Amino acid sequence: MSVLDRSKAPEAGTVREFHFPQIARGRLGNDLTLLTASHGEIPVVTLLLLVHAGAECDEPATAGLAYLTARALAAGTRSRSADRLAWAFEMLGAELAVTVVWDAAGLAVTVPTDKAEAAL
Repeated sequence: MSVLDRSKAPEAGTVREFHFPQIARGRLGNDLTLLTASHGEIPVVTLLLLVHAGAECDEPATAGLAYLTARALAAGTRSRSADRLAWAFEMLGAELAVTVVWDAAGLAVTVPTDKAEAAL
């Protein structure tokens, strides 16, 4: 068994080349921005919707409202419970992610390309 020499840092390996995916921007009829990015050869698309509705939009008396509102998007609807909504995405091979940061709220769906319309 060899003993690790922790007195000096290991040498860096070879840097692998990486190419960021092309991002397509679009604007919806309600003036929301829609970004799409393809994952190279894999027939998967990520659809990301960003809204200027982060925590900075909360009034002091309603702090956390933007977060709770965004999280409610994955909590179900009148016609689908959270479990049924999650199962519907699962059956499409899709992933739904909801995030809220200081100045934006985001909804991302990663899905096989041929199921994108159904996921939306």
